[in-house]
Amino acid sequence: MLECSHCGNVARQEQLFQHSCGMLYDQIPNGEEIEDLHEVFHWYAYCCTTCSALNLYGGFSMENHPNLDFPRLYPGGANLLPDLHKLSAGDPIPPRITRIYAEVYPLRKRSPNAFVVQIRRALEFICQDKGATGRDLFSKLQDLVTQGVFPGYLEEMTDLLRRIGNIGAHADQGDADIWDAELIDDFFRAIVDYVYVSPSKIERLKKRLERQKKND
Repeated sequence: MLECSHCGNVARQEQLFQHSCGMLYDQIPNGEEIEDLHEVFHWYAYCCTTCSALNLYGGFSMENHPNLDFPRLYPGGANLLPDLHKLSAGDPIPPRITRIYAEVYPLRKRSPNAFVVQIRRALEFICQDKGATGRDLFSKLQDLVTQGVFPGYLEEMTDLLRRIGNIGAHADQGDADIWDAELIDDFFRAIVDYVYVSPSKIERLKKRLERQKKND
């Protein structure tokens, strides 16, 4: 029994097919050369018995995952990180943020109001992590805008996320619907990617260039 990322129900998953092949796992410096390391990668496709949608799981065999303990590849699910080889060492996202997101992700379609309220709470954690000052979430977000943490469209995204979260939290402001929740999910992922993930990707490429310069 697994949660389907399409319908949000916890249901039996029927296996459709399995495929395996060798893929590049890592590149290891070996003197002046770079040695390619290949490992077997497995794909598992499952059909949700509730909504009939496809869920795809996969991973490298050397990571020793049992069948359905492989990460979900499609849809993205609650994972906020790309493949680890794209990042510098270490988890760039504070565990508190990834934990609350994983907890509330199943609520997107089952309870949009609860989802947007909890994502608003996760945004408060980002403000706390970045040292924002202010008496409320609005003023804290404005402080981070002033600091340049939320430039351009991110300023509007964070404000919309805050306002939709208010709708979900107050009975006299109507209800957030499924499409509100999906957009808020997209916005939150974009914010996390810009604030935490992209800097780690940049650092990964910088280190790659440093190694290349040493080998030249």
